Amino acid sequence: MNLCTLLDWLKDKEKSTPFAIPALYQPESKITLDIWNAAPSASNGNEQAHGNINRDGTKLTLLAGIQRGKQYDARVLKALQSFIETRIHLRDQATTHFRRFSRAITRTDIYTFCVGFY
Repeated sequence: MNLCTLLDWLKDKEKSTPFAIPALYQPESKITLDIWNAAPSASNGNEQAHGNINRDGTKLTLLAGIQRGKQYDARVLKALQSFIETRIHLRDQATTHFRRFSRAITRTDIYTFCVGFY
């Protein structure tokens, strides 16, 4: 990527989406440094929540959405209480950055081997 392309991208982000740079770069943000540092560095939890909620249905009426949300909240609370009592996750393994990274390395190794093989 050359410098002109990068500057064009930056200029576009500043004009078309003025929130983009402050969302990525704390000195340009209105969020105080202590709150910025307390926030997670990735949005994985938020993205996972979208998927979990959408499993219960989309395009629901307001009442159906509230009922489904209540059921979802009850399931999450039950899973959390179970974990607190037993220290055992209901899922086989908790999703962590380390686990994702180790799986990515394994996939890369397999891909490299397969490509080199053929």
